[in-house]
Amino acid sequence: AATHRVFTTTPGGYGAGTNKAVDEGEWEDRSDLADVYTQWGGYALGKRGRVTEAHDAFERRLSGVEATVKIEDTDEQDEFDSSDWYAFHGGFITAVTEHAGEEPASYVGDSADPDDVRVYTNEEKVRKALRSRVLNPRWLDSMEEHGYKGAGDLSSTVDVVLGWDATTGVVSDTLWEAVADAYAFDEDRREWLSDVNPWALDSITDTLGEAIDRGLWDADAETEERLRDLNLRAEGAIEERESRDGADALAGRAGDDD
Repeated sequence: AATHRVFTTTPGGYGAGTNKAVDEGEWEDRSDLADVYTQWGGYALGKRGRVTEAHDAFERRLSGVEATVKIEDTDEQDEFDSSDWYAFHGGFITAVTEHAGEEPASYVGDSADPDDVRVYTNEEKVRKALRSRVLNPRWLDSMEEHGYKGAGDLSSTVDVVLGWDATTGVVSDTLWEAVADAYAFDEDRREWLSDVNPWALDSITDTLGEAIDRGLWDADAETEERLRDLNLRAEGAIEERESRDGADALAGRAGDDD
């Protein structure tokens, strides 16, 4: 019998599914994310490019994996550029852990500089990207040049931090604290977010709170209370903005009628 070696998603589909589950909060623990990855990726590529359902074969393959390897050939992107990064590699690691019964060794090969190829563990690479860009004050400040979109990008970045921790547990409490300090507790940045995009601030504080609620971040009670308060304030700012925008729209229509 032929042995399936190449697996993909359902014909016409795209993605690993784990990021959608994380974004929508449709999971309780990592086994749920492993199931999503397995369901989405359990289609085998056969002869002449024919794709068939092969979830059992996919699970058997996953159960025998001892190491995962991801190759990166550019330094223009990193693990926090989009949710696809954790959806595929993080989801793969989670699925192997579930079906093999133990977490595999996981590596990232960095060949951005062909003369200086480096190999990191996945944990090392994710944390390197966190410290060098996500928590880099210069990068954070530069996002203010992009106004509303820049604020939205910061919010998306925090979502990806959650995704990496949900799938692989590589974000330490210390790193979560640093993210909260930079994205929510920094007064100047918080005021800027509230001004240009309160929805982004609401999302950031909500995601940080979710990390605590799910046990990914063991924050102290004071930190948790501060985040709850900031989240409520952000929601209040949104209501105020929407009310003001609605009043302005009504005033504009009234002026047109005159």
